Amino acid sequence: MHNKNTITFVLSACLLTISIINWQELYLFSKIIYLPEWVKLLPSHFIASPIITILCLIPCALMTGNTTLTIKNTLLVCLLSPFTAVFFIFLTRTDSSFSVMNFIYQYLYILLMSCLIPIIVLALINYIFNYKMAKNV
Repeated sequence: MHNKNTITFVLSACLLTISIINWQELYLFSKIIYLPEWVKLLPSHFIASPIITILCLIPCALMTGNTTLTIKNTLLVCLLSPFTAVFFIFLTRTDSSFSVMNFIYQYLYILLMSCLIPIIVLALINYIFNYKMAKNV
């Protein structure tokens, strides 16, 4: 069981980190945004990053055995992946826009705008699923 949790944790962390790096314009705060074409199909571009985050967290959130482990793993993924992605983005920037305050601001912006709602939604789904399974047994 421990091995499966580790694999799903690493998978979700890698997926979220790659998604943040790949779609920086959806995750990072910017005054000018160049949206991908598929985002224009959504009702609002503000829901694009939480949807991607939910999809990235599904292995970690729904493959674990209990709600406590789900919350712990999704919180860890959402704390580590944005940090890693923002650090990578700032290291690879060609302009000189790196500052510690900007780094902290972008990290907190991703946590609040892109990760908070997915953590709550997936924890509730896992709780409801585990509650229904416990009632049926």
